[in-house]
Amino acid sequence: MRAPHLLLALSLSVAAGCVGAITDPGPGMEVPDAAPVAGKMGPTLYKTTVHPILQKCGGSTCHATTATGAALGKFYTADAGASYTAIVGAASIVGTFKASSPILTKIAPGTHFATYAGTEASTITAWLAAETEDRKNDVPVMPADPLAAIKQWSGCMQLADFQTANMAIAWGTMAGTNPNKSCVNCHGGGLNGFIATTDETSFFGGITTQSGLLRAYFATDANAAVIINTGSFVRVGAPNSAVINHPHFDTANNPGMTALQMFYTLTKAHLADGTCGPSKLTDI
Repeated sequence: MRAPHLLLALSLSVAAGCVGAITDPGPGMEVPDAAPVAGKMGPTLYKTTVHPILQKCGGSTCHATTATGAALGKFYTADAGASYTAIVGAASIVGTFKASSPILTKIAPGTHFATYAGTEASTITAWLAAETEDRKNDVPVMPADPLAAIKQWSGCMQLADFQTANMAIAWGTMAGTNPNKSCVNCHGGGLNGFIATTDETSFFGGITTQSGLLRAYFATDANAAVIINTGSFVRVGAPNSAVINHPHFDTANNPGMTALQMFYTLTKAHLADGTCGPSKLTDI
């Protein structure tokens, strides 16, 4: 059944993350027949009605399950069943399937690159209502939260590891080609959400207290595990980058990536052995 309060939420226009960041969704795809789940309408509605719509946002590298970028929710794959399993576990997209579910504000007009018709919005709303109905007698289980993972990661990062990895020197002295320009010239103060400077205090302080600066270096995968955000470097530095006039550089093999890999490994070790502190982020 469709909850009226969910329909009301569609009128909200709140700026959100990267869902729908696609200009060319590519060729159409066939959605396999959805096998009904006894007593559950949500899986069937998603696979037959919602999955084709979400090709708009998941068909790119932004929210695909294989994406490496900073988008928190990674749920889309051509397989409707696999995509359903991923999206119902993506807290940053579906929340708890209520009127406050993030997907409702992210499909509102003007908040994303993709445009959703009114009928598509009501289709997604009807699916959320079905998921809510399916779960009304369940014991609530919170899905993996990528935002919580990023906050936890900030508490795992330590200055000593940052220094051991030589992050400040590696990134602060890097330069691109075509044109030949040092990263620090533009990004020493965090321009465009990316910081690279030889000033250890500023660099480490920025990526541990500001979520945007942190996510330029680290992202989350489809299971809300923190990974290196290779996508952010490819997006601006690759020869075929869509970012006009940004210097090109080898996005995989460079001193900065070597340092970042070491810093990531050292930080992940703290996560594994439970020696992380509380979140250092001040903006979320």
